[in-house]
Amino acid sequence: MTLREIRELKEGYQIRVAEALYAIQSEFMEKYDCGFPIIHLDTELHHQSIENEFSHLSQKEWNEYNIKIKFSKEDD
Repeated sequence: MTLREIRELKEGYQIRVAEALYAIQSEFMEKYDCGFPIIHLDTELHHQSIENEFSHLSQKEWNEYNIKIKFSKEDD
């Protein structure tokens, strides 16, 4: 992919993530009286390479999500 294509892909996904978060926030606001939800989201990609006794290398990748939700009615 070119850098321009990557930038356009990222922009598209940023819009999709923002829309999903907005939908979640709207659902909370309609169903619960806990204030406006503030969502902090951080992801980290982890890699692990394991070599066995036969010199075969296997790789494992996984995402770790750190999600924090605070409502505006909560005390700090």
